[in-house]
Amino acid sequence: MQDREFLFNENSRFYRQQQADSKNRGISGNWRYQPNENWQLHVNAGYNELERSSGSIAGLGPNKQGKGGKEELDTDDNQLREFIASWSGEWKTNDFNHAFGFGLNNNQVTYTYLSTRTTGAVQSDSIDYDSQLTILHAFLQEEVQLTDRLQARIGIRVNHENQQNKLYLQPRWGISYALSEDIKLFYSGGIYNQFLSRIRKIDSNGNSDLVWFLPDSTGLGLLESQQHVLGLRYEKDGLAFDLEPYYKRTTGKLNLYAETSGGKDKTIRYVQRSGEAENYGLDALVHYKQGIFSHMLAYSLSKSTERFEVFNNGEAYPSFNDQRHRLRWTEMARYKSWIVSTNLTYHTGSHFLITDEPGSSQEFGRLPFFAQADFSIIKRWNYKFLTLSSGISLLNLLNRENVLEVDYFNISDATGSYSVRTDITAMKFTPVFFINIKVQ
Repeated sequence: MQDREFLFNENSRFYRQQQADSKNRGISGNWRYQPNENWQLHVNAGYNELERSSGSIAGLGPNKQGKGGKEELDTDDNQLREFIASWSGEWKTNDFNHAFGFGLNNNQVTYTYLSTRTTGAVQSDSIDYDSQLTILHAFLQEEVQLTDRLQARIGIRVNHENQQNKLYLQPRWGISYALSEDIKLFYSGGIYNQFLSRIRKIDSNGNSDLVWFLPDSTGLGLLESQQHVLGLRYEKDGLAFDLEPYYKRTTGKLNLYAETSGGKDKTIRYVQRSGEAENYGLDALVHYKQGIFSHMLAYSLSKSTERFEVFNNGEAYPSFNDQRHRLRWTEMARYKSWIVSTNLTYHTGSHFLITDEPGSSQEFGRLPFFAQADFSIIKRWNYKFLTLSSGISLLNLLNRENVLEVDYFNISDATGSYSVRTDITAMKFTPVFFINIKVQ
């Protein structure tokens, strides 16, 4: 749970308090069976619940005469319940590797949102959403060693969802070629469908929030992406280097946009608008293992754009999660049953919406860069039927203030309308103690 109280100037009448709570409960089990080196089976089942709720009170305090107080209250609750079960197998014969399996996912999503105001023509702004979807899947994949250096892979995945009673075919393929014992070139591509996703809700103040969503009976919100990855891999004497340029185009995206009606008594309704996204970039990873020490440096250069109906005049704009540069540096030491690690994370700030005028071009800004240093130490105990691990993590060790997003609230009275911006920051220095138990 997080509680935030925003500070304004000493003589300011503005105030804002926010509370957010998230819960994650679940259980899962795995069973593996390998009668010989050419044949293995895997069964997996699990249940998971995610819940996120928040509330905020913002406004303008009364003046010295006790008049002129205005207030805005926002509450929301988003829940996801998911059951997963799957069976898969792998069988090797000579130069062929056969992989196959089937399973099901059952998802239920609920979302409620309410915003009330003490002033202004619009008194309330709300959403009440409930959806459930069952998805069956099956897949088949064949790998073949064509020559000593050349390997090919081809497969297909089939999904069936119960709302439209429709099948979705997703072919996938890949190829790799060994230039030498240490260097390998590879390419992979395919079509991927995603049923459960997080969509963006943009409210009447221009604030953006992510909400769990399932496709409706017409298929709106069902994602389909075409992905292509080209790579170069080098491995020798504990040193590994990967370089992967990629391209991904996604259709079927869906966002919710608040629209205010005209007339004296204004109302707000949320409109579903479809869109698409384009992502491309370059990922690089260097990993070197030296005795008890491991060194890892990962870097990504990427660009992400989106395009939605009506919004921004239907023109492409930078995605809200577009982060041009991302860097992660990890140092780790393993000694007997002890693990000590440090992490340094840096990435370019995300985009945020400055203006939200319906039917016009939007203005976007970029947040300051994100940087965080973490430290952890872990101790493990191995027993016959279980593994126990315990440790402490020191998050945001340097206590840097990282801005994750901006939020606006509007207060109106007889003299005019006030739009106030507040910055939402990541957690400050936080020590975390944990215990993990794994039954084997």
